Amino acid sequence: MKDKKAVDKAELEAAWDYARAYYKDEKVLATFEPLARHIPAAFVGYMKLRQGIFQEPPASELSLKTKELVIIAIECAQKKTNPPPVGHTRRAIAAGATVGEIAEVVSICIMICGMLTYQESGRFVLEEAERLVGELGATGH
Repeated sequence: MKDKKAVDKAELEAAWDYARAYYKDEKVLATFEPLARHIPAAFVGYMKLRQGIFQEPPASELSLKTKELVIIAIECAQKKTNPPPVGHTRRAIAAGATVGEIAEVVSICIMICGMLTYQESGRFVLEEAERLVGELGATGH
């Protein structure tokens, strides 16, 4: 009987290749090491799920920018603080989102989930968006 936790070595390496290409951050990658070591099938499955979700048109209906804005909204609504949801802020800006669009997403979270979403997550998102746009020399509007 095959071990339920076991995965093909090539599958595991493909999952790591995807993770390295997507995250580009050694600290983030390190967070996946225990999962990959103890339950590699879960790690491989999660990376395959991400690959399927993060396809771009025409393979998907939503643009990468829209997907990143949705993730920002979810992370703000969940009051993500460790770390604040700035990674998806960076990806949203890189995908063409403006500071104004990100501010609108954050404000929707305040309306639906309360001001704590702003204090715990949203303000970090907006500060990062402003910082990134400032670095890029764009207007952000």
